[in-house]
Amino acid sequence: MGSIWSCPILSCLLVSLSHQTLLADGDDKDVPWGWRTEICVLGGVTCSFILAGLSCVLNALCYAELASRLPAVVGGAYLYAYSAFNELTAFLVFGQLMIDYHIGAASIARSLASYVVTILEMFPVFKDNIPSWIGHGGEEFFGGTLSINLLAPFLLALLTVILCLGVGESSIVNSFMTVLKVIIVIIVIFVGAFEVDVSNWSPFAPHGVKEILTGATIVFFAYVGFDAVANSAEESRRPQRDLPLAIIGSLLICIALYIGVCLVITGMVPYYLLGEDAPLAEAFSSKGLKFVSILISIGAVAGLTTTLLVGLYVQSRLYLGLGRDGLLPSLFL
Repeated sequence: MGSIWSCPILSCLLVSLSHQTLLADGDDKDVPWGWRTEICVLGGVTCSFILAGLSCVLNALCYAELASRLPAVVGGAYLYAYSAFNELTAFLVFGQLMIDYHIGAASIARSLASYVVTILEMFPVFKDNIPSWIGHGGEEFFGGTLSINLLAPFLLALLTVILCLGVGESSIVNSFMTVLKVIIVIIVIFVGAFEVDVSNWSPFAPHGVKEILTGATIVFFAYVGFDAVANSAEESRRPQRDLPLAIIGSLLICIALYIGVCLVITGMVPYYLLGEDAPLAEAFSSKGLKFVSILISIGAVAGLTTTLLVGLYVQSRLYLGLGRDGLLPSLFL
């Protein structure tokens, strides 16, 4: 157990960071720069991220405390509910987690497919030659009630195969993608800092405290994911030490990166001129920095890939934990 981790704390940190999207634009709840107008119009969006981050710190402290006290086995929130209450409560928590991870995986896979197509269309051979039913949201039927996106399930299947190769192999892919997206975020912040016009920060919160609180409830979802590392307890050498440090450390890093990106994007372009669907990419394109927009697309692919990969990994660990406790058939052991 734990032989795959050459540096336990760093490895746990990468697992936790890998569940943060960080750079993607879009509309679903797992994409921090999405939610269209709700995020873009908030001049105090930086305050929203800070407030949401501080509230998540309290959640992370609870996870860190439980991870340091309970046995290092599979489960995360499921294990904590099982230990504190009973099997029925734990099973209900498991069901809620599965709904979240399954629906989240489907949503993220569609976003990932769209970004993969966007990158492919940078090459002339693919430009305007990829049908909508492969990517870009999918082909809609019955007035949008049903849509087909073939690339999304293919990407899900591909990542599932990588996971089936083993934790060691999948952790290599996960670590590479995580490091890549963090580096790209730092580059985005560094490059954008030279384009900031401080006059764009005045007024800093034009819509007042109420809209800052509204924004915090939306961007809160951007921090969800640090709990994924709690499900990796068995893969750590010293979970009682490594898990709390990784959970708290990854959350603090994400808060810092989100604040940096918020300050840069609102300083580059007045908040009321930011695009609704892809504010990050459009902000840099408006400054003639199209190469950064390409980096953002690459970073979005890396971010969505790691988020999806870790989400699939956590699902398998939760099924394993439930099977061990006799709440599922032995097939899941």
